Amino acid sequence: MNLRDKHDKIMQGYEEAPPWLLSSALNRPKGKPKRDGQPSLLHDCWVVTDAHVTKGRPAEYTFDFSAPVMPGKIPLSDYIDDLITSKIIVVETMFGRGILPGRGPKSALNLLTNYAGFVRWRLDEGLVYNQDITPRVLERYFDRYAREGQFGLISLEPRIEQYLRRVADGLPIPGKVVCSPSAPMAQI
Repeated sequence: MNLRDKHDKIMQGYEEAPPWLLSSALNRPKGKPKRDGQPSLLHDCWVVTDAHVTKGRPAEYTFDFSAPVMPGKIPLSDYIDDLITSKIIVVETMFGRGILPGRGPKSALNLLTNYAGFVRWRLDEGLVYNQDITPRVLERYFDRYAREGQFGLISLEPRIEQYLRRVADGLPIPGKVVCSPSAPMAQI
């Protein structure tokens, strides 16, 4: 079984197109994903609605599971176990069965953002899988998080130095992810 098959088997355990999943695409398209074809949890870009949890006008939110988590634009979807975990966090939170109280896309965005930050930290530590984390490493994580917050978890100096070297050498700088104004993107 290849890694994507593992993902597909787990995601197919959910109903194929939950009512809150408006559209999806294999990868994040330029602009807003179109609403043609059958939405699928197997895709890596979802547009969801909060119509099931709001009393006001429903809003749309975009979850891009192919957003970069490492320098060089390495996407979350390249780490299949983290992709699966991220999708389960979102699906369970959308259904109101998440690990923390809350339901809907705002709660899911919050949890997904925190998990993506954790993944960035873990990868920055040289740990590819969650199972590689020892109690001592986890203690370092909590200590650093308490001292510096989520944005202090990743060593920025080497990344800034790499960026400055690329500028000095006249090399292209990786671009930005652009999101549609009508569908806020999960900033993971």
